[in-house]
Formats: sequence, structure tokens, C-alpha cells
Amino acid sequence: RVPVAWPRRGRFFWLVARQMTRRRRYPDRMARTGGTSSARPAAQHLWGASDCAPEVMDCGATAQFDLCVLASGSAGNCSLLVRGDGPFRRVTMIDCGLSPLRTRRMLAGMGLGFDRVDDILVTHLDSDHFHPGWTRALPRHARLHLHARHIRRAVKEGIDTSRVELFDSAFAIPGGPTIHPTLVEHDAWGVVAFRFDFGRESLGYATDVGSVTPELIDAMRGVDVL
Repeated sequence: RVPVAWPRRGRFFWLVARQMTRRRRYPDRMARTGGTSSARPAAQHLWGASDCAPEVMDCGATAQFDLCVLASGSAGNCSLLVRGDGPFRRVTMIDCGLSPLRTRRMLAGMGLGFDRVDDILVTHLDSDHFHPGWTRALPRHARLHLHARHIRRAVKEGIDTSRVELFDSAFAIPGGPTIHPTLVEHDAWGVVAFRFDFGRESLGYATDVGSVTPELIDAMRGVDVL
């Protein structure tokens, strides 16, 4: 296992990984596109097709995926799962805790338009994970994915539920991985941790976990990147 940590605004982020293949070791995962002191920090590329052998990121086809963190902390949380390459890149957002305007600017800095966002996965509806501005700013074609347990709070928050796709078990997004959600203790509503299965490889994503439960351990067991 290879633990990697780096400071960002007084916090530490941990990336724990194991070798995806025996033939190739991971390159440096701390590649950056900018400093951490900027008012608009650049996205942090954490993991993707460039970190493993070309044949690994198969996902049943030839799609490639990258995980980038736009922001993480009490001021807002947003990560991107980017699939494809060049002009064919498509985006799945994990949480949308930044304002739509700031998100649009950061996407533009990566060469991505708002129209590339197809899906938004929401771990929970606290304002640092779901910015109120998104109730009116969802791209028209985008799908908002919420756990079934969060739908009552979504109505209370004024979210247009006609744009919502509910889940409480494994599901897939078009052209993307199979996603296995696990509801974990956080508050009365809980928070969702995600496991993404890309054929032979997998990624685990969890945030704001109140306590590490046996169910969460089982869900994340054997992932390549957590």
C-alpha cells in the first residue's frame, strides 16, 4: 500500500492505493496544476488512466477515467470523474458544493464546458456538498442522483425533484462505471459513500463519515484507490 498525503488549507487528504498490476508501479500522484494558496485553487488530479497500464481501464470498452478534486473542505466540496479523452470528455460530478459560477470557471480552466456534465452524484445535502445555487443551475440534460433517503430533504431544500434520479442500490450511468452506494452515519439523513467499479479496477469515495462501520469496510474492501 502506498499512502500519500499533502496539506491544503490546513487539512490533510489521504490517498491510499495498491498496485493495479505487478508489472508497473504508480507514478507520483501529487501532480498539480497550480498552487494551493490561490483564491481559486486548480483541480488536483488524483487518479486515472495515466496511472495504470493501458489495458487496465477497460470498463467493458475503451473508456478512460480520471478523478480530479476541485475543492474539499468546509467552504465547498466537488470532485470530477472525467471519462474519455480530448474533445470527447464527459463529466460526472461527485457533490456540487461550489457555486455554479465558480464550478463553471474551474471547468473552463480544464478545457471543459458546462455542457460536458452529464451526471451529479450527491453524497448528502449539506450546503458544503450541495450549493443552494444548483437548485436553479443544473444543466438541462444533466441527471441529479440522490439516495432515496434524501428525497424528503431535497423537497424541503426546493430542489426540482423532476430532475432527480433516486437510488438505494447499485446503478450504472451511461458510458460509465457501475456505482455501489453505501449509506453511512453522519446525521439524521446519513451520507452516501460510493464504490465505482470499472471492470477489473475500482475506486472508493467517502466523505464526512461519522464512524467507520463494518458495512463501509465491506463496501470498500479490495478497491484499488480509496
